[in-house]
Amino acid sequence: MELYDLIISRHSERKYLRETVSKEDIQKIVEAGLSAPSGMNTQPWHFTVIQNKETQKEIVETCRANFLKSGEDWRVNWAKTENFNPFYGADVIIVISNKSQVNKSKEDCPYAIQNMTIMAEGLGLSSCIIKDICWGIDKSNQEKYGIPSDYECYMSLVIGKSVQKNTKKKTFDYSKVNYID
Repeated sequence: MELYDLIISRHSERKYLRETVSKEDIQKIVEAGLSAPSGMNTQPWHFTVIQNKETQKEIVETCRANFLKSGEDWRVNWAKTENFNPFYGADVIIVISNKSQVNKSKEDCPYAIQNMTIMAEGLGLSSCIIKDICWGIDKSNQEKYGIPSDYECYMSLVIGKSVQKNTKKKTFDYSKVNYID
């Protein structure tokens, strides 16, 4: 697939097959993230790849407990559902943490995430960027998941094989673009 087609076809998937993503594909996705640009080449990210189902379930249950305590109606209501899973049952969760002491580290991490989403698409996989991981992993438990103490949970990327191929045609809002010739 051409790069243009990969970027245009990429979408956020929320329904995944219960199929395993290969270690080789995960490695390529991680390397795409590690190859991202960053200010002064600081590379202020740390990736935690979670494929273990028990660990994923534990994080989901921590998210559920924190959602129930959030006081936000939509979070509370979602957490009360039987099939609650903010990671949609994807095979892989990649936690992206940013180095706290590096200036603009939160601005650099999205480059790594974007690279990983495009690589996943190129490998025939689907992905979804999810902020809610920080409801399950925070400073109080991040060491348990191998996240260094000078980093903080920033976001996650879930990756898996889609239930169905995306056939939606993207439309573009050109009112958000202006050209100066």
